[in-house]
Amino acid sequence: MRSNIGRERLFSKDFPGRSDVVIWEVLHIDKEQSLKISLLNKNSPFNQGVRIAIDAGQQGFIESEGGIKTKEVHLWWYSDNILKEIKECDDLPRVTIMKCQASEGLVSVFNMYHKGDFYRFHSHFGGMIIEEKNNKIIYRCNDFGETKYFDKLVFSIEIL
Repeated sequence: MRSNIGRERLFSKDFPGRSDVVIWEVLHIDKEQSLKISLLNKNSPFNQGVRIAIDAGQQGFIESEGGIKTKEVHLWWYSDNILKEIKECDDLPRVTIMKCQASEGLVSVFNMYHKGDFYRFHSHFGGMIIEEKNNKIIYRCNDFGETKYFDKLVFSIEIL
C-alpha cells in the first residue's frame, strides 16, 4: 500500500471542531516549475522555518537562486530577521525563487521551528491555515501549543 505522505494534503487532528489545519501541504506543479517563496511575518521568539521538498519517492530536485540543487530545502527566519537556507547556509533575501523539478509534479511544504538544539515540526497543535488569493497561497502557521491564532510564521508561495 502506497503512503499518502508527500502525495496529498494532510490535516491535523489536534484542533477539536476544526478541519482546516494542515500539517503537510502538497503543491501540484508542472514537472518543472518555479516557486516564489516570501516570508511575510514572524511572531515568535523561536526561529521559524519552511521545509520545501521533492518527496514521495519522486525523482527531481529544487534549485535555489544560488544554483544549489537538492531534494529538500529549509528556509529559516531567524530571531534577527535574517532568512537563511540551512542546507548550504546561503544567505537569502526574504523573497526567493526556487526552480522545482519533480517527476510526478508534487512538492511538499510544511512549517518548522527551532527550539534548543533541534528543529521541530508536526508538534502538538502545530500546523498551517491556508488561504488562496489569486495565484498566491498564504500560509499562517502555529509552531506548537493550543491557540486560535496562527501567526508564528506567515509566508506565501506563488507557482510561477
